[in-house]
Amino acid sequence: MKRSGETLKSEPMSKKQKFKKEYSKLFPCLIESRISPYHVRCLICELDFQCSAGGKFDCSRHVNTVNHKQKARPRDCVPMTTFFSSSNKKVDKSKDVMAAELIMCSFVVHHNISFSAMDTLSECIRQSFGDSAIAAGFKCARTKASCLVKEMTSSEIERLAALMRSRPFSVSTDGSNDTAAGGSKDYPLVVRVSTENGVETGLLSLRICEGQSTGKNIFELLAGDFECLSIPWENCLSLGTDNAPNMVGHKSGMFVFAQEKHHNIFKSGCMLHLVHIAARKGAAHLAPLEEALVDVFYYFKKSATRQSDLKAFQDLLNIERTKCLKHVATRWLSIQSCVDRLLHNWDALKAYFTSEKSRQKSPLGTAKADSLLQFLRSPTNRLFGHFLLYAIKLFDSVLIRLQAAEPLIHQLLPSMEELLKIILTKFIKPEAIMKDDVTKINVKDPSIQKQDEDLGIGTAALSFIEEAEKNHLRAKRLPHFYNGVRSFFQEVASYLLKSLPWEDRLLKSVSVVDMEKKSEATPSDLIYVMKRFPTLMTAEDTLDQFLDMFDLYKITDVSSLSGTLDKKWLQLSIKIPSLAKLCKAMISVLTIPHSSAACERVFSMACQNGSANNEAEKSIAEINVRRNASIIATNRKVGKEQARRINIFMSSTDLNQVIK
Repeated sequence: MKRSGETLKSEPMSKKQKFKKEYSKLFPCLIESRISPYHVRCLICELDFQCSAGGKFDCSRHVNTVNHKQKARPRDCVPMTTFFSSSNKKVDKSKDVMAAELIMCSFVVHHNISFSAMDTLSECIRQSFGDSAIAAGFKCARTKASCLVKEMTSSEIERLAALMRSRPFSVSTDGSNDTAAGGSKDYPLVVRVSTENGVETGLLSLRICEGQSTGKNIFELLAGDFECLSIPWENCLSLGTDNAPNMVGHKSGMFVFAQEKHHNIFKSGCMLHLVHIAARKGAAHLAPLEEALVDVFYYFKKSATRQSDLKAFQDLLNIERTKCLKHVATRWLSIQSCVDRLLHNWDALKAYFTSEKSRQKSPLGTAKADSLLQFLRSPTNRLFGHFLLYAIKLFDSVLIRLQAAEPLIHQLLPSMEELLKIILTKFIKPEAIMKDDVTKINVKDPSIQKQDEDLGIGTAALSFIEEAEKNHLRAKRLPHFYNGVRSFFQEVASYLLKSLPWEDRLLKSVSVVDMEKKSEATPSDLIYVMKRFPTLMTAEDTLDQFLDMFDLYKITDVSSLSGTLDKKWLQLSIKIPSLAKLCKAMISVLTIPHSSAACERVFSMACQNGSANNEAEKSIAEINVRRNASIIATNRKVGKEQARRINIFMSSTDLNQVIK
């Protein structure tokens, strides 16, 4: 207590400790802080703390904390060798393995190999390339392969659909000849679309028509794909089909329903089918060679003994051993190779059936052998065979040209006119052909037809007639032969004149795209094409602008351009940018199909055996993976977007995602 009279003395205030340099000597990680003289900076912890109370003691206390000791602990040293590559270093090869699996799946699909082969292929690859890390990780059996193919097709579908939504295109379809259980048939949807690289052909889908293949049912398959993929009908220039009533019928054909969606759509029938029909109708006036071909093939098909006996007769007559070929009625022009083989084996077959007739025990076998023997004994039938082999070759040049994959719509009418002239020259006098339009000639007029000895029958038939005595050909049979030849040519020409669209305005006007005949092209042809397909122009474009570009194009030298016609127009747009819109329109016109050969190629690639396994594989590869597979198998490259999607698909554990 304070006594009275005493005064209180003030207590001295505590003195703050400042940072001293000797702290850095004791603790090298500590330096003076910039915050204040009473703070210390730790270089290891990268923080500031006060030392005003304890000075050196505060520094020592911080250095001994657990946090500071952990941070001050020396890190593991990295060897210098880690900066150099090592042969023993493990590298992630998962992406390379995936790329290899995609390439192999593409190869299998491109060459139409069964997915079942993938079950053993993976093990073969691992055993054959044991020192490869990619081969060691290659695991792709039929289930995984089918899923990868499905994933690849999805990107191809969307790519084609995106082009069809923004650019003019044409579509073709045709029914398969084989009919599955329940009467269903396959209908591929083949698309030809204009792109930045010219005309591109792709398979959008392969649908199955359940029940009757009526025009309405087929159209619903087509319309369903368009609606599902949001494809506008206005961009569709033409619909390519065969000439069956359910396709082109005036009342209930598929094209009638398509016109309700888009009235400007062009009906592009298949000229190849019409030529096949014409040739077959003409052959009906000749000897029954087609029936004989079928009977001979099936007589030897399943009998090894008969085949062995035929070989013996071939050796005896010094004839090269060859089998009898099967003639397919739905592909009538396959008869060419079959007739050629029949003529090659004619003497051997005649000798065989002469011997076979006496050895047959059953009445049915005897009758069949006797029927074939009577056919082979006839020199007239053999003469008809030589003529038919020559006549079929008359169709080859045009048919091969129109089966090409490149755009040839501008050559359709000229090719048909060329074929008609070839047929007419064989039985019509030259002056009658030269003085009039070939499409206006009355081919049944006897006054303009050639004499029998002037008919075109080929050198083989002429030689056979000249050696009539050697070939046991009686002179009284020649009028029958010449009548058959005349009827053949007359029937073919009549059918071509009646069935082909000689006066179609569009087929005449599309000659405007042919650069080789640009001097003959007229502005009226261009105007008709542009008016027929309004989608070729934008809202800002006018016909006058296109006519101006057309005039400039006609005076442009195009001799330096190369490639297919669509590639030439593409090169011209780059060479003269002011013609870019005209070139784009011409490329779009070239998407119109000139035949249904693209659909037939789909059927030739698809599985047609009808087994359960093949039907499953057909459904897996129902979309156009062919083009995508060709690119991957050739270039060995996988697109980034495709690899990303497949990586998600492969790593997903969600069943719905896998199914999707």
